[in-house]
Amino acid sequence: MSEFLRQLDLITDISVLESMREELATKAYTAELTWQDRIFIYEKIQVIVCRLMNLERN
Repeated sequence: MSEFLRQLDLITDISVLESMREELATKAYTAELTWQDRIFIYEKIQVIVCRLMNLERN
């Protein structure tokens, strides 16, 4: 997750972040995922949303 956070900090394009969020949301509904995998995806989505909010404030 720390590598994901580092990469996320480098992204300043809101449309890229929104695309990442949508892609992860689509993956979260995949039937073969375990609950742990889903939770991990939701945590990533939450981090992306926080990043989006920070960028929109600045």
